[in-house]
Amino acid sequence: MAYCPKCGVELDNYIKNCPLCDFPIPNTLDPSSQIEEDALKKYPHAININRKDQMIMKNKIFFSFLVVVISAVIILAILKLIYPHSAIVADYAMLTFIALLFYMFFLFGYLKFGFNLIGLALTTLFITYSIDYQMESVSWFLNFALPIVSVIYVDALIFFFLYKKSRKRNQFVYVPSLSLLFLSILCMGIDGVISHELRGTLRLSWSLIVLISSSAITIILLGVYHGIPEKSKTWLKRKLHV
Repeated sequence: MAYCPKCGVELDNYIKNCPLCDFPIPNTLDPSSQIEEDALKKYPHAININRKDQMIMKNKIFFSFLVVVISAVIILAILKLIYPHSAIVADYAMLTFIALLFYMFFLFGYLKFGFNLIGLALTTLFITYSIDYQMESVSWFLNFALPIVSVIYVDALIFFFLYKKSRKRNQFVYVPSLSLLFLSILCMGIDGVISHELRGTLRLSWSLIVLISSSAITIILLGVYHGIPEKSKTWLKRKLHV
């Protein structure tokens, strides 16, 4: 009877890779000996059907909501014709339903991450521009919505780029740190846009408090994590399942 050199689990003599840790097992058998075909079929190839099931569920939800949106738009269009004085309310409702449909499409991840992020940003710009256009002015869109959405888009790109670089590290420490960084940049961007439009100058106020607090918490998290012994890190990972 053979044993895995890595994890020590007991194996049959014909096993080439440990089914527990996938470590390659050295061939100690006679090279001329033949392994029976049935022995090779003892451990069938595992197929992950969870992703397929999730996609089927996503499609059901999305197409069900698509039918609801189409029905709502038709009903609102009829109400708009019968009651012309409610045209503005009907237009707002139709824009909201259409925007929600696009939000659902991109949040469900039908496209690659970069395209989904661009789609979410464009959908937000579309709905904010359309609402502002109904008021016969796009000043609010140009002064507030466009720069704030741009800040959120750039901030999200930075967050996911750093997350991709550090996802193999301990997520219990790095994910909160990156989230605090995302929050700090977002608050600074919103504070800068508002102060520039209201005061005419780029002067940060409350966002500096968020930045200082987030930076302090991040430094403490990283310092404590990298300062504790490796044995304690292993114990934390095992207890917290991270």
